[in-house]
Amino acid sequence: MNNGFEASKISPLSKDWQDRPFWSVMIPTYNPSEKYLEETLRCVLSQDPGVEQMQIEIVDDCSPKVDVAALVRQIAGDRVGVYRSPINQGWLGLGILASSVLEAIGCIFYIRMT
Repeated sequence: MNNGFEASKISPLSKDWQDRPFWSVMIPTYNPSEKYLEETLRCVLSQDPGVEQMQIEIVDDCSPKVDVAALVRQIAGDRVGVYRSPINQGWLGLGILASSVLEAIGCIFYIRMT
């Protein structure tokens, strides 16, 4: 009995999985403070072994007051990816956390809460 709940299906790894970075650092945000976002990015970038080993990506929950992509470019250039959700998913139901997992391409991922 499934009580109306359908489990998500996990796709098998593609044959190019070995070309993926070893790990992904995903940073979910919503109207982030410039100070804290910069501090977080500088901390992660100081441990960056390179794009072959680590994906770094901001996952923005449709921030209405902050241009997160512009802020990230100002701080980190093109080294950090930015995904912006088209709608605000909120923390309820883990929407933005699920988006962080779906955007991760590394073999292992870490979600950094700012």
